[in-house]
Amino acid sequence: KQWYQRRVAITAGRPKVPHRIELSDVGSLLGRIMQGSYTSFFNKKKHEKTATFDNPFDLMTIYCCLDNCPDMALLFWEKSRTPMATGIIAHRIYNFLDLMEAKWARMDEEMTEQLENAARQFEMLSCSLMTMCYHNYEKKEWVNILEVKMVDWGYLSLFELAQITNAKFFLSHAAYKSHLTDIWM
Repeated sequence: KQWYQRRVAITAGRPKVPHRIELSDVGSLLGRIMQGSYTSFFNKKKHEKTATFDNPFDLMTIYCCLDNCPDMALLFWEKSRTPMATGIIAHRIYNFLDLMEAKWARMDEEMTEQLENAARQFEMLSCSLMTMCYHNYEKKEWVNILEVKMVDWGYLSLFELAQITNAKFFLSHAAYKSHLTDIWM
């Protein structure tokens, strides 16, 4: 059905057995979606052995995006510890899924519209949060929000994530432009 469904291993004389999806597989997929600029902490073996995470709502948001469940993704996003970054990455995932739909010539207009709307929604949510920070915090504070390297997102900052994901609305935000001007001056 969908391109990201589990692969099936076929062995001689044995019934079909679903491929076990590891966290490192999810990390590799996120790396591909982010065009190689993201290094997942899932690739570290310590997460293969433990059942707890410091930031489960961000991870569940990403899982729901990969499974194309935008309403559920939004529910988890609302509890996210890093909502701007999670929103930008969700935006990229939905754009990637839309690109894959077109690449495989499925051309389901309803699916394409749903993916585009979800991508736009998450990018706009991130922009809304940035607007709130821009108007309610001092410049030093919102610049720090843009520049801080986030461990959960491969030591990338919001500033870098927006560039990598080509989040055009976020890139055109007044705070982003102001910070970029300061860098160039």
